[in-house]
Amino acid sequence: MPPSNPSSGRLTKAQTRAGLVVWRTPHLRKLVDEILVNSGFTSNTFVNDHETAKLQLRYGGSLSFVLCEATEQHSDHFKMAEFIRWNHLCHTPQMPLVVYGENWTVESFHKCRNAGVSGVIAFPCTIQGFLRRFVQATCNPPPFITVDTFRGPDRRSAVVGTSKKRRKTDMTPSGPTGAMGQADLLRTIKKREE
Repeated sequence: MPPSNPSSGRLTKAQTRAGLVVWRTPHLRKLVDEILVNSGFTSNTFVNDHETAKLQLRYGGSLSFVLCEATEQHSDHFKMAEFIRWNHLCHTPQMPLVVYGENWTVESFHKCRNAGVSGVIAFPCTIQGFLRRFVQATCNPPPFITVDTFRGPDRRSAVVGTSKKRRKTDMTPSGPTGAMGQADLLRTIKKREE
């Protein structure tokens, strides 16, 4: 299968990467394997629990992404997010972690996002939908945020200025943007420099 958008170079960039796939459900493992292989992602390691995945991340070769299945019975994806983002034994806390699975709810989606997951793929989906979410999370991630209570991709809206400040450290005011807004911004910057 050729890249869906050859002119962007996104899929080509991702095809050179080796990844780790954590799976529990045989039919989803087979489906994910077929999608990845048919799309050129052939250098992947498949493991069936988070403990083996942690060892692979710690002692294995160079990996560029982790795909982890979310199931109702197991919370491997949360354990993987905690290990990748917070454990000093994982040397790549900014590694993209994409979670896939069935039976998503709004609560489980928000919980994944708050855990620092890079992207969520809900089955059933099309091959194009799977690859779009996967490539967006692994090749074009948002800025990585590290604060006391959160590590992961920026969860805020991609459009700047559409929402209020969400952290005290946000420098850009969400109020007026004309000459008055620029003056307030310059005053804030000057205060920080002093």
